[in-house]
Amino acid sequence: VEMYGGKGISRDKPYYFFVERYAESYAAEIDHFITCVETGSSPAVTASDGRKAMILCEAALASARSGRFEPVKL
Repeated sequence: VEMYGGKGISRDKPYYFFVERYAESYAAEIDHFITCVETGSSPAVTASDGRKAMILCEAALASARSGRFEPVKL
């Protein structure tokens, strides 16, 4: 984020590493996992959800590698 004002330009510096950027999300996931173990409940996210995310990632990579702006069939 950049802000322009009377004191000049100020910029937010992004976090350096992936884990730093998503620390809150990781903490929430761990808390949820512990709750599921303690209560015997099912997790909100399943292996199927992870597989679907991976399919989208693979399609995005295929699209980027093709160099064309065309949809990739899933």
